[in-house]
Amino acid sequence: QQEDAPLKPATQYEQAKFDEEEMLCAAKGGHTLTIARLGNVYGGVKNKGLIGKALRAMHGGEPIMVAGEGQVRDFIHVADVAEALVHLVSVPQAGVFNVTTGKGVTISEVLTELERQSGRSIPWVRGADGEHKNVIGDNRKLKQAGFVPKTGLTDGLRQTYQDYARSIQ
Repeated sequence: QQEDAPLKPATQYEQAKFDEEEMLCAAKGGHTLTIARLGNVYGGVKNKGLIGKALRAMHGGEPIMVAGEGQVRDFIHVADVAEALVHLVSVPQAGVFNVTTGKGVTISEVLTELERQSGRSIPWVRGADGEHKNVIGDNRKLKQAGFVPKTGLTDGLRQTYQDYARSIQ
């Protein structure tokens, strides 16, 4: 989705993000404002979303529930997010930027790659549909501002698993 597309929050999470942006825009006064809309951020040892749940599940936690069939998400490594945020501070153009890779990958592809990188299986069960099927950020504006994410999913998941494995030893 492009940054200037009309927002139609469908979940409580999306509504909260929408409300935050509206509040910031209303309170900006005469200041310029840059908003970074982050994709599915992963990496390091403090993963909270799907990848964090998968890491905990593969090391003896409860199986994770994957909602629906064939969901596609845009996963971006935390190192790329940090670099993008630093870069955006120096960009004269204010506005909204999708900090994403612009590439979609299915949840099952992410879990399979994480299993391949770790050599461990991830217990999971399929849940009911409930979220958007495809959530991929259009990052053309970020690229036009001079930033392109560098970490590929394979390398990012390898590093994430290695960091996590070291943290639990």
